[in-house]
Amino acid sequence: MSDLEERLRRQLPQLAAKMVESHAAGIGQPVTGIRRRRRYSAQARRLIQLAAAVVVLVAAAGGIGVLLDQPPDVITTTAPVTSTPLDALAAMPATQPEPEPVTSTPLDTLAAIEPESLADAPCTSPEVVDQTLEALVADCEVLWNFYRNSDVEYPFGFDESEWSHTNPLQNWNGVTVTDGRVTELSPRSFPPGSSRLSPDLGDLTALQELFLCGLSGPIPAELGNLSNLRFIRFSDSTGCDNSLTGQVPPELGNITTLQELWLDGNQLSGPIPVELSQLVNLEELNLEDNELSGSIPPELGNLANLLTLGLSCNSLTGSIPAELGNLTNLRYLDLSYNNLPGPIPAELLDIAGLKSLSLAGTGRSGSVPAGLADIANLVFLDLSDNDLSGSIPPELLRLTSLRGLWLSGTGLSGPMPAELADLANLEDLNLSNNELWGPIPAELADLTNLVYLDLSGNELSGPIPAELASLTGLRLLLLEDNELSGPVPAGLAGLPDLLTLRLGDNELLGPVPAELVDFNEDIGPAIGQGDEPWQYTWYFHPCSST
Repeated sequence: MSDLEERLRRQLPQLAAKMVESHAAGIGQPVTGIRRRRRYSAQARRLIQLAAAVVVLVAAAGGIGVLLDQPPDVITTTAPVTSTPLDALAAMPATQPEPEPVTSTPLDTLAAIEPESLADAPCTSPEVVDQTLEALVADCEVLWNFYRNSDVEYPFGFDESEWSHTNPLQNWNGVTVTDGRVTELSPRSFPPGSSRLSPDLGDLTALQELFLCGLSGPIPAELGNLSNLRFIRFSDSTGCDNSLTGQVPPELGNITTLQELWLDGNQLSGPIPVELSQLVNLEELNLEDNELSGSIPPELGNLANLLTLGLSCNSLTGSIPAELGNLTNLRYLDLSYNNLPGPIPAELLDIAGLKSLSLAGTGRSGSVPAGLADIANLVFLDLSDNDLSGSIPPELLRLTSLRGLWLSGTGLSGPMPAELADLANLEDLNLSNNELWGPIPAELADLTNLVYLDLSGNELSGPIPAELASLTGLRLLLLEDNELSGPVPAGLAGLPDLLTLRLGDNELLGPVPAELVDFNEDIGPAIGQGDEPWQYTWYFHPCSST
């Protein structure tokens, strides 16, 4: 190799960088700093490979070409020349013989003939995929295109070498291969908004599980071709940060093998597709916290295997379909924070196995339906933020399986019934922001499982029962904004698990017990997600005002 050839070989990285700048200038984008590394990393790698291909092709032709005064999309090679020392080159006269005419090769053509060893995708490598398994090679190409089309250099948040030319496909992060096909894709560490679902994901026809994070853009209709899929989770409740937009594709109704469809926490809009009623094996449908509109399709009552139906925090309107009463296996129903006024269908109250019912902020009015007492196995009931009237109905106090009762902001009035103590399994009682008056029943001390007690924002009067100090599992006690009087029971400071205590805006007298002086009432409760579905809605609802 001549000195000039060696010099140009060493300067190949600078040549590639200039090619990147030329290419970026051609599409009107800056090529600086972090944005160059991330947004143009794929282009940079491509152009470096093209530069290497130039060296290979020119070397094969017998010499190094002179790259001068050429348009950015054309590379011109010269006829073979003999090697000349750099000092001699500098001493040469300015006028040189014209080189023999040569043809110009567009970059697109050059890319088409680049050496196989410089190919961009790893799926042609036997180290990655057994090349005799054509279907698996095709699956690999779909995954690689999805990966490389992301907006950042390392979209999965892991070392790029995990998806590489040397790592077997079955070892790629989040990829499971079974019987020669990709059956699971769950690299759930995308940065927010870093990737879009590509239509060719619909070619992964053996896929059974699809869990993805950091998604933006629409859901491709082609996903409806995944005839073996059992789980789709593009969900906020799994700790993801997705922002999918557009409508829920009706084609998803073609995936009759589907058991779970979680699309909550996105920005999906439009109606709920009637076609989802064709998912005869569906057990969980979670569309909460989106921008869905229109009515709830009565056809959803055909989903005989459905256990969970979450539609809260949307813009749904109309009445609650009586057909939902056909969902005899339903355990969890959350329709909260939609505009669904009118009576609760009697058919819904006949679902004997229902454990969690959330109808908060649905525009309900009138008294609390006495028929709710017929749902004998109910564990959680939330009717908050409705315009109810009257007192707490005694019928509700027959729901002895209740562990959570939320009637906050409903306008209920009258005294607190001492019979609340009959709800022996109660862990969470929220009666805040109502018009309840009279004393706090000392019998509440019999609720030995109580963890959260919120009676704030009422007209309760009299002393704070000293008996509350026996609730050793209590973590949150909110009694502010009432008309309570008398001293603060010193025993409250002995509650071992208490994290939040709020007693302000009352008429309490006497000194604050020394044990409470250093108590930090601004510490929030550490609320975990338990085994029961209703615990997902504890204390903070994703679209409520509290």
